[in-house]
Amino acid sequence: MNRFVFIFLFALTACQAQSIYTSEEHLLFKEAKSSQTVLILNDSVLYKGNPLHQKRLLFRSDLDNLKSYIPFAINNKNYLIYHGCGPVLEWRNDSIVRIDKSFFHKNQYGAVSFVYNKKVFFWGGYGLFTHKNILTQFNFKTKEWDEVETFGTPPSPRRLAHGIIINTNLYIFSGYEKDEEHFLQIKACEPAIWKLHLPTMQWSLVGKYDLSSNLNSKEGFLNRFTANEKLYIIPLMEHTLVYEIDFKNNTLTTFRGITKNVKQSYFDTKTKEVVYINQNADGLKSVLRTPLQEFLGRPIHQQVFLLPWYQNMEASTLLITILGILGVLSLGFYFSKRKPNIKPFNGITFKTDEANYYYKGKLLDTFEEAELRILDYLVQNRQRFIPLNELNHLYENEIQLDNFTTVVKRREVALASLMAKLLFITKNTEKNILVYKRSLNDKRMKEIKLKDSFIKVK
Repeated sequence: MNRFVFIFLFALTACQAQSIYTSEEHLLFKEAKSSQTVLILNDSVLYKGNPLHQKRLLFRSDLDNLKSYIPFAINNKNYLIYHGCGPVLEWRNDSIVRIDKSFFHKNQYGAVSFVYNKKVFFWGGYGLFTHKNILTQFNFKTKEWDEVETFGTPPSPRRLAHGIIINTNLYIFSGYEKDEEHFLQIKACEPAIWKLHLPTMQWSLVGKYDLSSNLNSKEGFLNRFTANEKLYIIPLMEHTLVYEIDFKNNTLTTFRGITKNVKQSYFDTKTKEVVYINQNADGLKSVLRTPLQEFLGRPIHQQVFLLPWYQNMEASTLLITILGILGVLSLGFYFSKRKPNIKPFNGITFKTDEANYYYKGKLLDTFEEAELRILDYLVQNRQRFIPLNELNHLYENEIQLDNFTTVVKRREVALASLMAKLLFITKNTEKNILVYKRSLNDKRMKEIKLKDSFIKVK
């Protein structure tokens, strides 16, 4: 039993020792097919697995300096692409095989590199004495690089910018550009965020961000990874800090974590861990795995990342905008006082060609003949006030003469019935349907008229 424990401890120590080294020539990535960690030292020594075990690198392309290659994963394949653009290597069965027909461009150092729609892109960068704002794409069919056409106004040419893809948008910010006022010098780019809509390749300016955190580095950010659609930046000159940029919630959170000696890192989406190379005080390095929240440590500050619209404007532009808004509001207030309030039509419509009445497009067919007599007469004489007695002739019996009281009774019943139906159908009040007034000739007599806003004749 004691012999078994000794053998187990010896084997465990040996496995851990395999991940401890002093070389500065290292390349770390996650194998897409197996989800295992891959570490290559000095372009020739391979460690692989979870935990790492030394294996034999079966075949290596004739290209050296693998630490200058950027790892990408597309489906179940891994690719290594030269950081200045050009050569493309494929990681295949513990071998490195060159698959491109290109050359060392040396033209996009410090570019924003990303994968979209199963294609690899480089944006911006520096080479041949010039900063770039071009977008290039590796064509897996021709094995060559092509420039991609974009539209709109792109960001200024720059290198060492930050970039992250969220859904179908690429966000670009920070970086360094040529200082036109000082020859052979560079300066930090303006603190602006740009968006490239990848399906249409259309650029747009999103706005400005707060400068209180140092998101720029002339040496670059070797320790930068994305997790859960958030960008994590480990600044080289502030070793214990991690910046979390959350575009969806528009926040920049500063964490104080265990990042002091981190040399290279990536986020394992399967285990939710940060895999990274750690260097101790003696210069020895090892590969560690730590849950994301434990790696980040405690949050010490949070702020709004993208500034509000009014802080994105220059002072003169903001002043003009405010004055313009105040002017529009003043004009609106002025005309609202002058212009009478127009209420929506809530009356009935009479179509002369049909001799029918409608309410909101629906035919009104519930009126009795006696009711229609009054309604038709009021519509025909809608331009004047009608004495109530003038309506009596509508209810006189031509065959049998009725007395005055009987005729008035018929008129009043018909008018009351008509009003009840109009009130029920239109939900109006009586004063919105009929206008009453006293006769100028005889104050004892009432006159009526349909209100102009209640009737339309077509």
